[in-house]
Amino acid sequence: MTTPPSDLHSAWARWLLSALADSGLRDVIISPGSRSTPLALAAAECPRVRCLPVVDERVAAFVALGQARITGLPSMLLCTSGTAGAHYLPALIEASQAFLPVLVVTADRPWEAYDCASPQTIDQTDLFGRAVRHRAELGLPDASPEALAAVGRIAARCLSLTRSPTPGPVHLNARFRKPLEPVEVAAPEPWSAELSRRVTLGAPRAFTPECIPSSEGVAALTDSLAHASRPLFVCGPTLTWGSTAHEALFALAAAVGAPVVAESSSGYRHVGSTGAATVCPGVELAARSASWRERHRPDLVVSWSLPPTSPALTAWITHPAVERWVVAPHGWPDPAGDARAVLWGDPEAVAHAVRLALGARAVAAEPSWSRSLRSADAQAWSAVRAETFGEALDELTVAQSLLDALPSGACLVAGNSMPVRDLEMASPWRSLRVLHQRGGSGIDGLIAGALGARTKLGAAEPVAVLLGDVSAAHDLGGLSAAQELEGALVVLLVQNGGGRIFAELPLGKTSPPGSERAAAFGRFFLTPQGIRWAEASGAFGHRYARVETPSALAAALDEALATDGVTVIEAVVAPEDAGARRQRVRARVERGLAE
Repeated sequence: MTTPPSDLHSAWARWLLSALADSGLRDVIISPGSRSTPLALAAAECPRVRCLPVVDERVAAFVALGQARITGLPSMLLCTSGTAGAHYLPALIEASQAFLPVLVVTADRPWEAYDCASPQTIDQTDLFGRAVRHRAELGLPDASPEALAAVGRIAARCLSLTRSPTPGPVHLNARFRKPLEPVEVAAPEPWSAELSRRVTLGAPRAFTPECIPSSEGVAALTDSLAHASRPLFVCGPTLTWGSTAHEALFALAAAVGAPVVAESSSGYRHVGSTGAATVCPGVELAARSASWRERHRPDLVVSWSLPPTSPALTAWITHPAVERWVVAPHGWPDPAGDARAVLWGDPEAVAHAVRLALGARAVAAEPSWSRSLRSADAQAWSAVRAETFGEALDELTVAQSLLDALPSGACLVAGNSMPVRDLEMASPWRSLRVLHQRGGSGIDGLIAGALGARTKLGAAEPVAVLLGDVSAAHDLGGLSAAQELEGALVVLLVQNGGGRIFAELPLGKTSPPGSERAAAFGRFFLTPQGIRWAEASGAFGHRYARVETPSALAAALDEALATDGVTVIEAVVAPEDAGARRQRVRARVERGLAE
């Protein structure tokens, strides 16, 4: 008996995309493949989603993370069956650790193809393990009313679970038998009316709960702040970018007399106006002095979002005599394990609630406390200025030059390892969006993440990524994917001959020059790449500039930021200079603090 031709698989895929769009999906990143044909065509034909083709699944996943960091919304990743989906895993681990929403849809082969040496077939049911918040099976296309109803329910549930109760990645596995291409049929099929009714009705709406800070926790934190004589706010990396959170935090800081030490990737540093708050990020350099830390020990610390990147700040604020609170929307961000309390909630909501609870209540903060930290902050920036903008480029000058060149409202993606540390020694106060891959703190996918951010911002808002040469080598695929962009995307690559952060570690400092250990250190840790970046950039049709002086870098940045598309700028610095320069900065700060 011959089965009549049916286009159920195409209609099934269109219904899934429609239901996801009903639930708020707006971006789909498609990596090509055969088994995902029905879904790829459905996405391309859905007027409510924007589709972006990215060949490499690993790159595609980091693009989705960059989009989520800007919007706070999930993008959908779509790939074919087999090992294709496995390439998403590094980015999904980052998304899980960073609480970023993303929906992964993997096309799959039917059950009968499993475990029998069928090509491009693996067990995809638990492909991502604990990296995902939820996994679901869509099943094979099925014309029964119950199955058609389930499509809308599964779509709505999967997309909502990317955002609540704990944001992160969700995996939906979708099976298809051949034919995969659309099938022409002469008349409506038996299931057509029911499916049309379902599409018209739409997917069920999911109303996610709002995270309201505990009133008991707010009252307790308010009381501690009112009684603190040396309160301090420390702002570590923020996982997604928000435009107004700093206003509430600064208002609270000013009311309780708490100086604010905000890292570059916190979202509380490059904000333009700080109101009446004392914001002194340069104190991180002073905190490298053990004697200064002892003389300026706070009695209450409120850590906002993630813990600070700086070991010096961590040593300063984690002390038995310090009452430390952690305010964060998710997780338990207290690696030191000595926080007195963790108050879950959106930092902006917590700051508003505490300020409201404080009212006109008197506070015990000593005015001299803020003055002493302002003085240390000034000493720090004086030391940094004395060690930057010489005749040749250095890492600190590269970071400062980039911040000087970026206009207000621009987006800066800070690479891990040395670039984010270099940014800590740079000091503009104009408003910038600063994104940082802090979930798993990896160095991969940085260009792709910047590309994702670029696709969600207006053409007038330039995007720049500051990264090292090893990070850039990790993400050559990101350059491949960055095509036909509206707006500027500047890849500022610090060429210092390998992973120089290893030179800051004991192994790098104790390997005798010329020894076998030093040779092994260079070969297996520094790993200089030797990539010809002019040719690599040109292969993907991107502009390229190699610069060796501050003036040449400034000119290249000005041109790149004003030009649509990708510009790769290779800033060449002396490989051994960074460590020595940072030591000189610290010595200057020590001398200034001692005067």
